[in-house]
Amino acid sequence: MGEDGQVTHKQFWMAVAAYYKQQLNDITISMYAADVSHISIDELMELFSSYRKDPKNKFMPMPSAFLAMLDPSLSIESSAELVAGRIHDAVVKFGWPSPEKARAYIGDVGWDIVRRRGGWQVVCENLGSEWDVGTFHAQSRNSAKASLESHSLGYYDEPIDYEQLTHDTMDRLGVEIKEIEHD
Repeated sequence: MGEDGQVTHKQFWMAVAAYYKQQLNDITISMYAADVSHISIDELMELFSSYRKDPKNKFMPMPSAFLAMLDPSLSIESSAELVAGRIHDAVVKFGWPSPEKARAYIGDVGWDIVRRRGGWQVVCENLGSEWDVGTFHAQSRNSAKASLESHSLGYYDEPIDYEQLTHDTMDRLGVEIKEIEHD
């Protein structure tokens, strides 16, 4: 117990580890406690109660599991799937005469895909006739995923250079890059 008689964050994690019959060293317990120190013990207890009652949770939670429970968000994959679905839905719902309504419904990520496919009229004219709906959906989902991932990495609308990507990746991995002389 802490000085005020309350359970500390470290004691909370020691109890969680004991519940799952895990042995964690003091450094690990301290790291776990620091990761959730901004969350009250009462709230952590509620989160843990919810976590352990969910049958898909069979192992001891990491602090990130509790943080995710407090701030749920869609994965990039789920978001991309929704974007692709909204493009198709908008074609059916609004058709080519209502691009403004379609754009508002689809959102910026999806509208960028529409723009790259030739624009709203081209998508409306070809989806289901010249373009297979399933293939278009899969391609749109993949494009949305790439857009969402690039934005999350800070690339936004910048051109992506193969050489720069390679150098960035190598640099992150700590690999020395030797320049190749070109004739």
